Amino acid sequence: MKKIFIIVFLSCVHWTITNTLAQNSNYFGVKGGYLLNGSIQLYEGYIDIGPSPEFGLVIGREFGNAAMEFEYTFAASSELEYFGNPYYNTDYQRSDLTIHIFQLNRAVQYFAENDLRPYSIFGLGAIYFDAKDFGSKTFFGVNFGAGAKYDINDNVRLRFQGRFILPLVFEGGGLFLGIDSGGVSPGVSVYSNSPILQGDFSLGFDYRFQ
Repeated sequence: MKKIFIIVFLSCVHWTITNTLAQNSNYFGVKGGYLLNGSIQLYEGYIDIGPSPEFGLVIGREFGNAAMEFEYTFAASSELEYFGNPYYNTDYQRSDLTIHIFQLNRAVQYFAENDLRPYSIFGLGAIYFDAKDFGSKTFFGVNFGAGAKYDINDNVRLRFQGRFILPLVFEGGGLFLGIDSGGVSPGVSVYSNSPILQGDFSLGFDYRFQ
């Protein structure tokens, strides 16, 4: 699976370098929205990650109807809770959680001649979880979704986007939390290819320039 994602990533980079369409433009954007997280089921209990407001930046370059984007998303108000299983003698634990999402996306626009244009995205990158009391962990991750862009004028446009985000674990890699009889400590593995499914909705503005 890791080889497939590496091939896709290199293909996106190659497409960016070799694309020579005439109508190219750069853009920079800001966004705000809401990040939805989920829960992770463990033998020792389960971990629940709460939702959080999010803010982010987008830097991109258009090639005709397509674009390559770097997107950074920051969510600082999430909460991580661990609900223990009495059988394993583990207790309830909680921590503040900050999430950083870095993605390189390919976006494809449809109906490019219209002021209102739907688009789809797919990308690869990294997702960094920082739990204040439990430690931190970086995951390889993918995201995919769709949205719409509306041209306010030649340089400014409104962007609405929704997407799914999947942090991935290869070869039984460890989650950033471990659970033992003494409570929660770093280092124990979660054997799952995707320990959690995330999603977000955002609204923002892009500024286009040559």
